[in-house]
Formats: sequence, C-alpha cells, structure tokens
Amino acid sequence: MAKRQAARRALLRTQKEEADTARTKTMEKIQSAKEESRVIKEARRNRREDWDLGPLAPGRDVGENKQYYGTVNQNTLRGVEIPKKKRTELWTIVEGDRVVLLTGRDKGKIGEVESVNKETEEVEIAIPEWMRGKDSNPSPTRSVERPIPLALVRLVYALPDPKTSIPRDFIVENIERRNVFRDKYTKETVFDRVIPGLEVSIPWPTKVKPDDVDHPSDTLRITVEEQTWTPTLLRPPMPPSVIDELRNKYSAFRDRHDEEYIAKKMAEDEEAKAAKQTAKMMRTPLKELHAKRREEFRKGSAEGARPKKITQDMLARIGEVIVAKRMGGLSGVAATAGAEAAEKNTPELAQRSGAEVEVPETSEMPRTAEPQEALPPSKRGE
Repeated sequence: MAKRQAARRALLRTQKEEADTARTKTMEKIQSAKEESRVIKEARRNRREDWDLGPLAPGRDVGENKQYYGTVNQNTLRGVEIPKKKRTELWTIVEGDRVVLLTGRDKGKIGEVESVNKETEEVEIAIPEWMRGKDSNPSPTRSVERPIPLALVRLVYALPDPKTSIPRDFIVENIERRNVFRDKYTKETVFDRVIPGLEVSIPWPTKVKPDDVDHPSDTLRITVEEQTWTPTLLRPPMPPSVIDELRNKYSAFRDRHDEEYIAKKMAEDEEAKAAKQTAKMMRTPLKELHAKRREEFRKGSAEGARPKKITQDMLARIGEVIVAKRMGGLSGVAATAGAEAAEKNTPELAQRSGAEVEVPETSEMPRTAEPQEALPPSKRGE
C-alpha cells in the first residue's frame, strides 16, 4: 500500500514537472517569436524611412548602435526545446551528411552537417575556415553559424546520371526507413535509409575517430593501472556519508539507520514508557473506585469456587437420577425400590466421590466380601 502511494506521488510529481517545463518552453517560444517580429518590423520601418528621405536619411550606425548595428542578439539564435511527444524519433540526417538549404540568403548552397540538436530539432552546418572570423578581432561582434531547423534542409546524395552515368548530386525529398531494429540492451535504434521508387540505399556517413594527442598534463597509463587501495575487513570500502548520497536518507522503506538515530528513537520510546508508568501511578477517585470493585469481584470469585457441603437430600436426589437412568423402561415400583436401595447406599457413594457427608450414628454400613486369592492359571480348570 505504501509503495503504491509513493509511486502515485512520484507520478503526479513527474507530470507536474513536465507540465511546468512545457509551459516554460511555450512562453520562451512566444517571447522569441515576439522579439523576432519586433526586429523585422523595425528593420522594415527603417528601410521605408530611408527610402522616403533619401539623402536626408539619418545615419543609424552611430552612437550606441555603431558597433551593434545590423547584428542580432545571441539569445535569439538559441532554439526553443520541443516537447518529447512532438519530437522526431528516427532521424534520417546525422553528422557528416551533406544537405542543401531551402530558404534564406544562402538558398541552394550545400554544406556538411556538423552537429544536430534533437531537443530543438536543429542542425548546424560547418562553415569553411576562410569564412570564419579571427579570434584576434577586437570588435564586440562576430559571425557565428546559426542553427537551422530540420524542416529547412534536405539531404543531398550523389547518384549516377541516367544519360552520362557520371555521379551527380540529387536532392532527396523523401527517405523511407526500413529494417528498423531496436537493441534492448543499448537502447539504440538502427535502420536503413532507402530512396522509395529507386530502391537505392543511402549509406550512413563514416564516423572519423579523432586522433588522441598526448599533453604534458595527461595522466600516464601506468599511474592509472597502479593499485593503490587494498580491500580489508577493518574498515568499510566507502565513507559512511556516501550511503546517504546513494539512497534516500528519509525514505519510509529504509531498514538501516545510523547509531545516533537509533539512540534517539530508543530515548523517545523510554520517555513514552515512563510517561505511561507515571500516568498509572496517578490514582484518581474514579480509578480507586474501579480498583475496589475489581478487588471485591476477585474475592467473590474465589469464595464461589470453594466446594459446598452436600446434604442427605442432595444425595437422595442423585441416587434417584442414577437409578432412573439405569432402570430405563422398568415400572414405577421397581424404580421406587431402586430409589430406596440407592438411598441406603448413598453415604457410601458420597464417600467414594470425596464429598463431605453427615453420616448418622445409627446407620449401618453394608458389608463387603473379603477378597479371595487369585488362582494360578494351572488350577483354574480344576
């Protein structure tokens, strides 16, 4: 029950965090769109004003805007994160692919994908070194590559020309995913990229492993492989404080606690036990009345448990009941005779039962036959 409640609370907490994150991302997207719209409107207004005034148009690259005129804020270049439910699961464009731009000033230009951002669904295209600005440029502005949305680029792949059989670059509008396989251990999904209609498989770009360059500050391999710690039973393999980092210190399912915590809880139990004992020692008039009644009840129960004295009338009645059961369906005369006989033998039965009986002095006890010696088995047949 407690585990289900904890799981339900965790689920509600996760859903609330996801809703808050989605709301924040939506507000960021709205603010970014507003800022972009403001910049575009301001540029159009300035362009219209410059056209109308002609030579009398004011200079806008002076004063505070001298160094930043014609630039955009770096925050506007950052894309807005897309919710997980709306993201593209299987990407057909990865690092190393050649793509073409569909819009913008560089429309129709082909470049190589340098990196992809699956959270914002944007790609960064590598810029040649001759187009990059120098780091020694003292200007506060510089040219940087702007991430491009995935929907504004298309994959470029070289196919042989049907007429000349010479490879030419073609823009692939549609890519079909085939042979999709998900590894349950690595959680990676592998599939093939195929151009539908032509049934041409597009190979994945080869990942180039960067060369490892040693630096003076690098740790030597012999130092890494050196064994500097030996396990022993005299001390734990990790500091006690690490346990609280690996598990929840205040979890309701924790079954191992620190000695200070156990001592504290035991002291609290002792205090509660002492308080209960003190409450028992405090006797109010009502408690005294209840104790007196309990004592009287115990005395009465002890007296009622003692055996009472059996009289002659009681013994006579017992004999009548015994004779009636033995005789069963005999006549009333026989039952009466049996009752008189039982009445005469009543004192003897009472003595056998162990009850106290008042035997009159004039009563005669019935004689019993003397016991005879048992015969040996050899003489029983004579």
